[in-house]
Amino acid sequence: MNRNNLLESNYRFEPKEPKNSVVALIWIPLFIFILAAFAIVMILNIKPDPEMETYEIIISYLTVVAMPVLYFFLKCKLTSLFCVDKDQSVNMRFVEDLAMPVCTCREALKTKQFLLIYSIPIILVYIAMCLVNMLIEIGGAYIGLVFIMSLIMSFDLMLMVYILYLQKTYKFDYLAINKHVYNLTMYTKYTKSTNNHDFLKIKE
Repeated sequence: MNRNNLLESNYRFEPKEPKNSVVALIWIPLFIFILAAFAIVMILNIKPDPEMETYEIIISYLTVVAMPVLYFFLKCKLTSLFCVDKDQSVNMRFVEDLAMPVCTCREALKTKQFLLIYSIPIILVYIAMCLVNMLIEIGGAYIGLVFIMSLIMSFDLMLMVYILYLQKTYKFDYLAINKHVYNLTMYTKYTKSTNNHDFLKIKE
């Protein structure tokens, strides 16, 4: 939903910017949780012969490239399904100060839409990486991938947790993600008289 259309339809907006300490408090436990989930699968699939075959080395390195690409492709594809202006609204960028790649949508969406956008790539990529771990002997490249993907997945999982918290607390109708978890805007249908500044146009 276009943000200006929401404002013209009598929705009021409220920005939310959580403190860095709150973000860290959510992010770190989720990162440890996802990393532990990968570690359990790796431990359970330790092969008796640790020497990697040539084809296993090739698959391991291909996995390092394919999994991040698949993850962000799924996120952008799912985001585009819910955005009205797919060409102008959806883009990839890095979160400032973190160099963390994210897929952004300039429109406001429903909570359930954001949950689908962020949960489906996490589930599918986790399953895919576990399958690779079960099929071949893993090496250092795969372990490095596990660490990186755990960071990225926990970053998005943290956003999902925060969105659910905001939904339960503020009961908003639409949400716009401006700078991942660090800057969001809630839109709620306004039925009473409101201040004029709530209806200012938002620069897209």
